[in-house]
Amino acid sequence: MVWWGNSIIEGQGLTDLQKFQTQLAKLNGMVNRIYGYPGKPWGYKGTGPDDTIYSNRALLPETAKLYAMYGGGNDNRLNIPRGNVDDMVNTTFAGAINLGIVYIKTNMPGAKIVLITSLQRNGGDDGTGKPITGTTLNDLKLSLIDYNNMILAIGQKHDIPVWDLYNCGINNASIPKYMQSDGVHLNAQGAAKVALCGYGFFETIDLSIASPPADTTAPTVPGKPTLTSKTHNSVAIAWAASSDAVGVTGYIVTGGPSPVNVTGTSATIPGLNPETNYTLSVKAKDAAGNVSAASEALTVTTDAAPTGGGGTTVTTYYENTFTGTDGSANGQVAESGQATNTATAVTPDNWVISGNRMKYSGTTGDRIIMSTSATGGDYTTEAQIYPAGGKAGVVFRAKDGTEYMWVRFDQAGNAGEEIKMFKKHESTGANTQIAAGPAKINTTGSNIVKIACAANNVKVFVDGNQAINYTLTAAEQAKYGDNTGVGLYAGGENASTWEYLKSYSN
Repeated sequence: MVWWGNSIIEGQGLTDLQKFQTQLAKLNGMVNRIYGYPGKPWGYKGTGPDDTIYSNRALLPETAKLYAMYGGGNDNRLNIPRGNVDDMVNTTFAGAINLGIVYIKTNMPGAKIVLITSLQRNGGDDGTGKPITGTTLNDLKLSLIDYNNMILAIGQKHDIPVWDLYNCGINNASIPKYMQSDGVHLNAQGAAKVALCGYGFFETIDLSIASPPADTTAPTVPGKPTLTSKTHNSVAIAWAASSDAVGVTGYIVTGGPSPVNVTGTSATIPGLNPETNYTLSVKAKDAAGNVSAASEALTVTTDAAPTGGGGTTVTTYYENTFTGTDGSANGQVAESGQATNTATAVTPDNWVISGNRMKYSGTTGDRIIMSTSATGGDYTTEAQIYPAGGKAGVVFRAKDGTEYMWVRFDQAGNAGEEIKMFKKHESTGANTQIAAGPAKINTTGSNIVKIACAANNVKVFVDGNQAINYTLTAAEQAKYGDNTGVGLYAGGENASTWEYLKSYSN
């Protein structure tokens, strides 16, 4: 089941276990996919970047049985025109909801849709410093009830069930009991009440969906790749998109050391040898597993190995492709540097070699640290990650298990914050986020993460695109600036793997 809406859907202020969707899943057996955009409306005001809820429609998975669309609160608060029940424009609340319904029906044929009215509230700023309630009029002389009534009307028009959360028993009198101090977002007790309210509603939804006809048609052949940049050990290419009757889900680039899977029309092929010819081609794939024929090939020669200004070649401080027998990673031999020592992890037995990749098999989150031959903190850390679980990362500037920095993916994070940087504080043991940036997380393939440290500056690149540019404070530089260790970070999931990890001079 896909939940699509604002901060109520995101579960702002709640843990995953406290969210009403998690509790509903235990009652109904549903599997949740949450797409919540705090503070965002459905309708677009028509000025500035379009970061509305509707604008994120392409991120929705296309395989769910049920899609729940929640909204109205932010459209009311931000004075988005309510519009008419037949609107098909993204500049009104009604139009954006209608367009979202059409998008789901078009791209997810056979899936069921549910609309959800906004909860009652007694909080949030209406622009005058007064709290917003269900009957507060915005600048358009419309209340939250008016927007909820539009949800009811659109549901009737499309013959779509409406879960009327506005009347689920949370009202002005009970808001202090069921909502956080802001009077807007559910607390744990309120989430439990909403889950019980939803249990009966969703039990009435018939999910016996007829399977659509099997898709046996492959996408069209991608365009011939073109070279966008190259170095001594990597090549970046781009190509014209394929088309498909249902939709292209990704591309496979062959001709490098191993196939590279991406979702967009560009890729970086890592791990190449200097001054070597490579012949690269691209295939497209769709959700049914159909794969196109290969594109016309591009032949490219990598650059010569670089030298520094004084003629010094790049120095490798640590390199490990995690080649070895499946099982415990302890003692696994690196190509350059110390053998893997799982004693640097919190739970050593959970770090294993699987299919010549490193894998974390636990579920509580952990890190493993390797020492390097670097003489100071100015170096580059690079890893190829298969982030199937959405939270894998890389450790850098590590002293030991109590003092290190790391970056990790956050598949469920806010837009523009898909990769985050943290520091581990030695004296307090606290994990503190210090930066975030945008990244396209390839949960069906791999990403190349590169972290370049120079004095008090740290730059993070994902597949060659800069995601974070962070300047350490004086205190941070004093604590982490000379640390030379690197490692891997697993964020409480056991689906991700690492192809390689290396550290080398800038």
